[in-house]
Amino acid sequence: MLSLVYDAKAKDAKAQYGNFQRLFLDLTRVSTRLDISSGSLFLCGASRLAQDFFFSRRPDLETFCDVCPDVICSLQQQIVGPFSFRVESTVAIDLKKQDHLVRVDDSVFAIDWALKVLGSAKATAWYSPKHQEAMVELRFFET
Repeated sequence: MLSLVYDAKAKDAKAQYGNFQRLFLDLTRVSTRLDISSGSLFLCGASRLAQDFFFSRRPDLETFCDVCPDVICSLQQQIVGPFSFRVESTVAIDLKKQDHLVRVDDSVFAIDWALKVLGSAKATAWYSPKHQEAMVELRFFET
């Protein structure tokens, strides 16, 4: 079963194949989310870009970077039973560096354990190589 969900309020889109009914590799989930760092910075940058385009001026590179949101991509794959592996990464556009316009930051690797006994709860163990930190969490009301 393939399901596609777009939530404009949360600024994310999800695609899911499978639904944890079989024991092995039944669930595959891909999601993306737009992350705008600051609403006021975004609005100021967008208005400056609109003025630049209206008056046929070349847009400022830093203003353009302020308007571009980061994209957070996530891939989750069921391994066996209630256990799944998940990786999340932030993809950002950096126009200041000419050799690498797109960079991948803040990758997080996680193992999730769906706790069917507690309803929609899950236990998550994750590790962030960039920050050199790891944590085990119990999350309630997760989907």
